[in-house]
Amino acid sequence: MNQHNYNAMLDFLADAGRLSDDAMLEQAAGKWRTCIHEAGHAVVALAVGWQVDEVRLKHGNCQDGCCLVRMPEVYTNNQWGQLKLITLALAGVVAECEFCGCKLRWSKLDEEKAWLAAERIAPDDATARDNLVNVTGANETREIIREHQAALLLIAAILAQVGHVDGREAAKIFEE
Repeated sequence: MNQHNYNAMLDFLADAGRLSDDAMLEQAAGKWRTCIHEAGHAVVALAVGWQVDEVRLKHGNCQDGCCLVRMPEVYTNNQWGQLKLITLALAGVVAECEFCGCKLRWSKLDEEKAWLAAERIAPDDATARDNLVNVTGANETREIIREHQAALLLIAAILAQVGHVDGREAAKIFEE
């Protein structure tokens, strides 16, 4: 971990420790949950070999934040790519549950992406689709997030402090 990233993480934690008002604490907790969520998407995308362009809070049409990922077109119509898309869609909510102790709370867009990918793999089998999302995808996502938790937490801390993390910086953190 380079000194800049380490300092950003320490600054965020120090700022959070100085909050005394309950409303401010709740706001900071919500922001941290969003940072964890988006960093989860970034780490999973990088783990499956996809390019992250940027991780950002309050970007464009995104309500709280977003992670801009480039999925190689070659994977858009095959089963492997669709399974990885399910994993990526689950990444935010799984990261929140792992690090914030939250109940599973899907973002509408992430949920739609996961179920659409499952539909492409198993169009005629609802049980298989449910298994793809709730068992196979969730387990793989949890495994990736746990394996790369240091990178996820550092990306989240920088995101909380600065509001965005460039894709090259996220990849560098992931590789360290």
